Amino acid sequence: MIEQRIGRETLLVEAQRDIMEDLYRRALEQEKVLPVAEPEISIYQDEPFAFKVRVQVYPTIRLSDYRSLRMEPRAVSISDADVDAVLEDIRERAALWVEPEEKGPPVDGDQVTIDLAAFDAGEPFHEPLEDGTFVIGEGQLFVDIEEQVKRLQPGESSEFDVTFDAQDEMISPEIRGKTLHYKLTLKDVKKKELPELNDELAKTAGEYETLDELKAAVRKELLYSQTLETRSQVVSEIIDKVSEGATFEIAPAMVSRQIDEELERLKRRLQMQRTTLDEYLRFIGKTIEEYTEELKPEAERRVRNLLIIEAIGDAEGIQVTDEEILAQINNIIAHAKNPEEIKKIYSSGHYQGMVEEELRQQKVIDRLLDIVTEGRGPVSGEGGELLRTIMSPPEDTEEGGEEPGGEAESAPADTEAEATAAVVAETELEPAENAGKE
Repeated sequence: MIEQRIGRETLLVEAQRDIMEDLYRRALEQEKVLPVAEPEISIYQDEPFAFKVRVQVYPTIRLSDYRSLRMEPRAVSISDADVDAVLEDIRERAALWVEPEEKGPPVDGDQVTIDLAAFDAGEPFHEPLEDGTFVIGEGQLFVDIEEQVKRLQPGESSEFDVTFDAQDEMISPEIRGKTLHYKLTLKDVKKKELPELNDELAKTAGEYETLDELKAAVRKELLYSQTLETRSQVVSEIIDKVSEGATFEIAPAMVSRQIDEELERLKRRLQMQRTTLDEYLRFIGKTIEEYTEELKPEAERRVRNLLIIEAIGDAEGIQVTDEEILAQINNIIAHAKNPEEIKKIYSSGHYQGMVEEELRQQKVIDRLLDIVTEGRGPVSGEGGELLRTIMSPPEDTEEGGEEPGGEAESAPADTEAEATAAVVAETELEPAENAGKE
């Protein structure tokens, strides 16, 4: 009766689909593998029914003897010259542009105001620029145009041609190989006046009353950033060494997913700059296929590092407790500008799973650093003292979920995430043996 109503062929297709789904599931359980992509199914016989499934699966990782690796801690300290360089940068940012005592052609470091129009075969190449301001010597103008500007007195004009190299990938594809005619007018020249390095400058740089307070803050921030950067470098080198001795193949689907995530991050950054991925690709003169291929090596490295960290975590039996997840979420909420909204987000199992994964990665890296440096830590000197402070586990609270630690000494919620960002993929990978296993 059913066959008469829906047809024998349709009934057969549905029956085959049910059989394939059931046998596929049982095969995964029997082989103890985790798929990382949709299976490719090919039916090669109808009666009796027979089919073949090809699916990419999470790799089996055979680690080298990572416990025999050793690495010396690296000293991190901040010199007076390091602090002076930042203070000079603060002076530069606070500088004023003033009229020079004597008018003359601009030199490197001067700010110029110009009108500029470009023509291609007598036709306007783009909208003319009026009252554009640039700093000479900072690469804001093409070299040939800048040289023409430096030949003019304020109020003077000139016309000239510029031929652009057809192979120059540093310029927009639309002007490569072209010869454009320019009309230039230098309207104004100003000199940079740097403020004195004193208490008054310190007050403009933040909530500081004296220059000494500013210097102390600069030294502290430099020490913090260089310490975390050095820790990340050490972790990256350790993971690379472990990876060299490990044997496994990465499923292409895992790399593709990582590339897709990187493209999504790029799109968001470009959107904030009011542009699109298509416009960006046109500017750099690449197709999406070419750009994706360029992303592949870094995507493979990220996936490989993540898999190594997961495998070490399994080997070391590292787990994350519910209390640790709750404490971390509360820490994130405590540092958020919109705590109620963040609290709702982290009430979902998906985001709690992301926190668990991040915490486990941090624990694995801490364990690996402890093994490889024999408990001395990745950083020594001033940086080592700071690292022991900001990486120390928070004290337990009665509720088990309140914000831990004192305000002055507790690090931001993402301190360890910052320190390990160089080796761990920024986005979550789905739980994923060899690519193309049949």
